[in-house]
Amino acid sequence: MRLMRAGLVAVLLAGLSAPATLVAQQATGTIRGQVTDAATARPISGTQVYIPGTGHGTITNAQGAFLLTNVPAGTVTLRAEMLGYAPITQEVTVAAGQTATANFNLSQTAVALDELVVTATGQARKKEIGNSMATIDVADMKVTPVKGTQELLNGDVAGVYVLANSGQPGAGGTIRLRGNNSVSQGNNPIIYVDGVRIYSGLTPTMPLNRNASLPLNDINPDDIARIEVIKGPAATTLYGTEASAGVIQIFTKQGQSGAPRWNAEIAAGFNHQGHIGSSVDPTGMWINDCSGIQTAGDGTTFEDPTCPSSGSWLRNGPIQRYSLSVRGGQPQLSYYVSGSYNNENGTLKNTSTSAGGFRANFNFRPTSTLNLRVNTSYTRRNTDWVPDGNSANGVLLNVSRGPGGNFTGGTGCDPSVDACMNNGDIFTTTNTTKSDHYITGVTLEYSPRHWLMNRLSVGYDYNNTNDQNVL
Repeated sequence: MRLMRAGLVAVLLAGLSAPATLVAQQATGTIRGQVTDAATARPISGTQVYIPGTGHGTITNAQGAFLLTNVPAGTVTLRAEMLGYAPITQEVTVAAGQTATANFNLSQTAVALDELVVTATGQARKKEIGNSMATIDVADMKVTPVKGTQELLNGDVAGVYVLANSGQPGAGGTIRLRGNNSVSQGNNPIIYVDGVRIYSGLTPTMPLNRNASLPLNDINPDDIARIEVIKGPAATTLYGTEASAGVIQIFTKQGQSGAPRWNAEIAAGFNHQGHIGSSVDPTGMWINDCSGIQTAGDGTTFEDPTCPSSGSWLRNGPIQRYSLSVRGGQPQLSYYVSGSYNNENGTLKNTSTSAGGFRANFNFRPTSTLNLRVNTSYTRRNTDWVPDGNSANGVLLNVSRGPGGNFTGGTGCDPSVDACMNNGDIFTTTNTTKSDHYITGVTLEYSPRHWLMNRLSVGYDYNNTNDQNVL
């Protein structure tokens, strides 16, 4: 009885599935055809023939023939594509269980590839090159206070490092893009400002100081619109072997059409450094003895270097910054003009830097195809240093050695002959650096077609430094 019931169910299922199979077979058809060259009538093998949006397609054989099966009945769009030929589409009506014919005659056409860009200038747009490039939009960093242009780079671009050489005001840092990249070329990146190449190395001061300044910091951060960084040896494809350490391009703010827009900024603060050394003297070796000038057993006079009679070698160094700018103009002539003054004092006596300067950028567009840009800036900087680093005259070395060259305190000075540390040689010696930095450039852009741009840039970077050391 169970066997008969199972057989009856199988028969019923077979009867139900037979009409569905028959319907499916009757709802599809076939498309047959050939693809040939319209000019020579020769068959084209390897042509892709397909129904767009369905994933249903095939490839022609050596005779250019194709066969597309299981095509849904009705009107379908068939497309033929082959590299070097213009694609063609046509509508084909497919009858259920029948074979439709569709032939294609393809015409040869030029293949449109990506544009080839040949760059021979320091201004390459990011979309035109395949190198690793990062962009810093200074407008997005308004909430971040910076004391110099080098601080705009540090920590904001992956692979860019600024190594501080000193904590004194006015000291420059060493810039590295992805570390050292060459043993024969320099490892300082090339720097361009509005298309003008400037000196990118450190400017050494007096050997006694063991410090250096960075001309990049003479550019007022408030004048910068954006910074583009081309990292690593990939920059050599655009700028030659000198750019093996990378390229930094700085673009300053330009004028814009409209009424004059003024911007004024005033900032103030101070540099602060905590106490150096222990607050107690467990050794009894005069460490942190603030009683002033003392006399050792051999009669040598000294002053405790970790705690002078004034209470500390350190101080709070005031900082003040002022800037004023205006931008505006017409479509044919626009301008951006700014002026700034900064003064910063360090935590050690006699350490300070002050800088003042101006910038004037003008855009002149006499026609729709011609544009002339003139960019000019000037900065005057005065910096006072104290001897620093691994130097016999350095502060850190002298405040930690005593008459015997150890940490028993003092400098071994005799107040009857020499002034001691608190008012002595290190802080009475005048080490001053005065610099003048002038950058000017003219850029002419001619674009007779929307797809063709000719650019010519001519510039001049003048960087003069005068070091003075008065004992």
